[in-house]
Amino acid sequence: MIKTIQKELEGLDIRFDEPLKKYTYTKVGGPADYLAFPRNRLELSRIVKFANSQNIPWMVLGNASNIIVRDGGIRGFVIMFD
Repeated sequence: MIKTIQKELEGLDIRFDEPLKKYTYTKVGGPADYLAFPRNRLELSRIVKFANSQNIPWMVLGNASNIIVRDGGIRGFVIMFD
């Protein structure tokens, strides 16, 4: 699946198996399968359309200040904004 994502979403900032503890306020949490940082609405749209077409779950995490991510991480796409 990683090669497919790299091909279909080329040029987007997507990180694979990325520990979410780097981004949460509490500094705890397991990895996201795919962590995406869209820079604009078009990139966001591409990510969501791709995820839906592949039946990959996705969620928007926001700034990750009011969440505790379990050690097992989050399956699918996690979308964050800078």
